[in-house]
Amino acid sequence: MSRDDAALLDIIRAGQLILEFAQGLSREQLNSDVRTQSAILYQIAVMGSDGRGNETIIS
Repeated sequence: MSRDDAALLDIIRAGQLILEFAQGLSREQLNSDVRTQSAILYQIAVMGSDGRGNETIIS
């Protein structure tokens, strides 16, 4: 698998996790859930890191 393919898979997986984390939560619930906010922001950082072609945050 090429490095670009691996990065795309990481980005897709991060997006899937974001959807899982937010599933079933209203905007108000999400706003008051710091742990879920943090998990979502981390996955966004993973997406940004892979999108720039850098090493992934998770080894």
